[in-house]
Amino acid sequence: MVVSGLPRSGTSLLMQMLQAGGIQPMTDEKRLADIHNPKGYLELERVKYLAADNTWVGSAKGKAIKVIVPLVPFLPTGIPYKILFMQRDLSEILKSQERMLEDQGIGALNAEELVPALEKMVSTAISFAKRHPQTQYEIVQHRDLIASPMESSQRLQEFLENLNLDVNSMVSAVDASLYRNRF
Repeated sequence: MVVSGLPRSGTSLLMQMLQAGGIQPMTDEKRLADIHNPKGYLELERVKYLAADNTWVGSAKGKAIKVIVPLVPFLPTGIPYKILFMQRDLSEILKSQERMLEDQGIGALNAEELVPALEKMVSTAISFAKRHPQTQYEIVQHRDLIASPMESSQRLQEFLENLNLDVNSMVSAVDASLYRNRF
């Protein structure tokens, strides 16, 4: 299973929920928790290089793996995927990203230039999912997940079919106090 979205869209939260529900994340623990993501990122460094080497993706079967939307088109074809696309208001994503970059001493983002590029990345990733008959996908709205974690967790359980997820544990993984960059 693939968890995807733009950076700062809530993909880590979704990975944490799936882990709490009983799905093992495929992670190397290289990116540690920080003030911007105090419960951790649950990333795998190898994913950054999907365009150069995607031969290992089949070994992720039965696990959750985070793949940001620009890298989704590099997933190997011929493998059945269930992709959860996390969507969040772009203004919130940009605000969150900007705060993160400021803390790292990096300059401000140019939202006017970024928004069309980000929208295209999301569209391209969803198009990949639509083109591949072995791929099923679900769009998860960040705002809905925070506002109604039980309903969202039940919807995830239905989409993931028969995985017997611990829905109550998934709900408990949602910490609304960490939803700090909102409009």
